Order: sequence, then structure tokens, then C-alpha cells
Amino acid sequence: PTQENSGVVWSLSQLATAAAQGHKLLLVGRPGAGKTITLIQLAERLSAGAEGPVPLIFSVSGWVAAHRDLVSHVVA
Repeated sequence: PTQENSGVVWSLSQLATAAAQGHKLLLVGRPGAGKTITLIQLAERLSAGAEGPVPLIFSVSGWVAAHRDLVSHVVA
């Protein structure tokens, strides 16, 4: 990881390794910085040939606005 603007910048490989080991990750950045693309690429890498948990990507704001519990929202 390298320092950039008081944050740590990791490669996709480093993110995948940390996530596969069960570490919690937080992607932060300005709008248009590539957070969503990185999240999608990370989910693809983690689910490729994996036998473990499957990454789910969903809108937290959509979940909050729906006024449902998380399981009902993801299944819907």
C-alpha cells in the first residue's frame, strides 16, 4: 500500500487478498474516482472460481429508502 492524501492506496490484488482473508474494507474517494468500478472488479475477482461466500453489491441508499430489512431487500 502507498500513501496518498493521508489515505492508503492498495492494488486490486491487495484488496482481493485482504477481503478473502475476512478483513473489512472501506473504499473512499471523490465522485468519479472509481470506487464503484473497483468494487465491481473486486467482486468479480473474489467470485471467480470461488467456493466460498458470493459478494453482493447493492445500493445502501436504496435499501434505506425501501424501509425493509436487509435480507428482504437483497432477495427482492
